[in-house]
Amino acid sequence: MEVTPELLQQFFNGECSARQGQEIRHWLLQHPEILEQYLTEENWNSFEHGPVAAGISDRMRKHISKKIRPAVPYRRWMMAAASVLILFSIAGLLLKKKPVLPAEKSLAVVAPPRKLIRDTSFVTETIKLPDGTIVSLMPGSSVCFASVFGARRDVDLVGCASFAVAKDHTKPFCVHAKNINVTALGTVFTVDDRNKITKVRLHEGKVVVQKEPKVQKNMVPVFLTPGQELQFDNIHFSDKVRLFIKKEPGKIKPAAPVQVPAINVVIRFDNEPMLTVLQQLEAQCHVKITVNETALKEMRFTGTYKSSKETVDQFLNTLALLNHLKIDKTKTGFLIQPDE
Repeated sequence: MEVTPELLQQFFNGECSARQGQEIRHWLLQHPEILEQYLTEENWNSFEHGPVAAGISDRMRKHISKKIRPAVPYRRWMMAAASVLILFSIAGLLLKKKPVLPAEKSLAVVAPPRKLIRDTSFVTETIKLPDGTIVSLMPGSSVCFASVFGARRDVDLVGCASFAVAKDHTKPFCVHAKNINVTALGTVFTVDDRNKITKVRLHEGKVVVQKEPKVQKNMVPVFLTPGQELQFDNIHFSDKVRLFIKKEPGKIKPAAPVQVPAINVVIRFDNEPMLTVLQQLEAQCHVKITVNETALKEMRFTGTYKSSKETVDQFLNTLALLNHLKIDKTKTGFLIQPDE
């Protein structure tokens, strides 16, 4: 391409195409003396320079040495120096390669951090999950879950725990054990994964038990109803369902509750001591509950008792199951003690 004075003027006016500008910059590096006649006071005041490679810097230094002489007027010396600085700036533009950024970058979805909680004590620990679900974690057990739940509510369990699931029909709640998982929308159930037989007990609501995706063997999903327990054999990969509410020997029908029926009794407990829970049941449901205070003093409970949905007998059986207690009926009421 022939570099003419008209083309140079267009270059300094910013009217050249990108390809023309690139070629003119290369040409000016070979002919630094041409710049002097185009230099103005405005060029000097607006000049910004950058780093230049050593080879080009030496050539420019030779050019400025020819311009700077004692007899040269001050303005001419300034223009010569400025011309070299402008050359430095042009060279910097040529040598500095700017990375080409894509117009749009897809933002990676960052998963929320997960929490791992272990119960290293000798008593049941009560945990509240981000969605409000209450977990009764048995000694020696652990749960792992996201600090903020997304479209699903997944919890990894090692050991034994009971879950009072906060109702949310748009987000399934799933507990992952060894080889199976338990999914619910809002219910109360217990998963015991401490032995070769994994046990799932449903106290309220409805759950479905199915195999973990990583497991290659087949398993038909099992739906449980309240009072049922699924026993899953992790060795032979077999399962069976049974009722876990025991009947007294020699009787065909369950004994009727001994308490006086209570109408529309609702008692809410928020991490209350177990002794307080039982005292409130005694007072409002008119029953006699005898307890081993030493064994129960470290236990706490979060939940709701509604007489319209369950009897005191059924509620006490749930408390016993969650806390490894044993309930015996007496002539006057109930006797609660540790399950040896």
